[in-house]
Amino acid sequence: MQGHKTEFYISDNSDGKIKDENRIDVSEIKVNQKFFKVSQTVYAAPPIWPRVINWKPNGFIMTNDTYDDFVRQAVVKKTGRSDFYKMSIRKG
Repeated sequence: MQGHKTEFYISDNSDGKIKDENRIDVSEIKVNQKFFKVSQTVYAAPPIWPRVINWKPNGFIMTNDTYDDFVRQAVVKKTGRSDFYKMSIRKG
């Protein structure tokens, strides 16, 4: 199941960046006012995982400590990037 989260920001011409303090409700938008619409997909996570789904032994994710975080190793190999490293998904 998935949904969408949408936020609106008034345009601040001072530096062209979207700032949290510029967030407004859709009802506050005026005619001919410049604004940004930011949407993102939201995926619902199950409250519990079924017992048939187990942790993979020695499971890991690939990360590079940025917003590209947590990708599969196949994606890293396909893109040829070298800044990703393996991180264990379970301790113990």
